[in-house]
Amino acid sequence: MLFCMRKNHVFFTLCFAILGFFLGSDYALAQSEPKIAFVDSRAFVSGINEFRQQAETLDREFKPQTDKIQQLVEQIQINEEVLKRTAAELLPDARQRKIDELEKQKLTYNRSLEDTKEAYAKRQEVILDPIRDKVIKALTAYAKDHGADVVLDLAPSVQSGSLAYMAPGVDITDEFIKFYNQTNPVAATGAGASPAKK
Repeated sequence: MLFCMRKNHVFFTLCFAILGFFLGSDYALAQSEPKIAFVDSRAFVSGINEFRQQAETLDREFKPQTDKIQQLVEQIQINEEVLKRTAAELLPDARQRKIDELEKQKLTYNRSLEDTKEAYAKRQEVILDPIRDKVIKALTAYAKDHGADVVLDLAPSVQSGSLAYMAPGVDITDEFIKFYNQTNPVAATGAGASPAKK
C-alpha cells in the first residue's frame, strides 16, 4: 500500500486532542483527578476491520497507478546505472541525449507521483474520512460509558520516544477495537468502494 496504511493514523491523531478536551471539560468543573485512558491510533488502521477493509480497497483501486510509478522508479535507476558506467565512452552529444532522456523520465515520474497522490487524497476523503469520524464518535461514547474523562493518543509520544511510563490497564486500544468490530461487523470480502474514474 503506497500511501494509505503508513499514514492514515494521522487522521485519528489530530482528533484526540479535541476528544480529550470534550470528555474532560464537564468533569474538570467538579473534580481534580480525572480518569485518563489511552489509545494508540496507529492500531486502528490495521485493527479496525471496517477501516482496514476500505483502506485495502482503496489501495487496490490505485494499484495500476502505483505499479506504473514503481516501474518508472526501476527504469530510472537502471538508466542512471547505465549512464554512470558508459558516460566516459560516449561522445558529448550522445551523452547529453542520455542525460536529457533521463531528466524527462524523472519529470514523468514526479508528475505521475503528484497526480496519484492528489487523486488518492480525494478518494481517501470520500472513502476513509467518514469511517474516521465514525470511529471518533464511537470512541467518545465508549470512553464515557467506561468512566473515562480524558482519552489521549499514545501514537505521538511513542513515535517521539517521550513516553516514559504507563500504568497497566489504562491503554484501552485493544478493548475498544474489539468493541468496535463487534458493533460494526463487515463482510469478509471488501468491495465497499466504487472504482475511481480514470
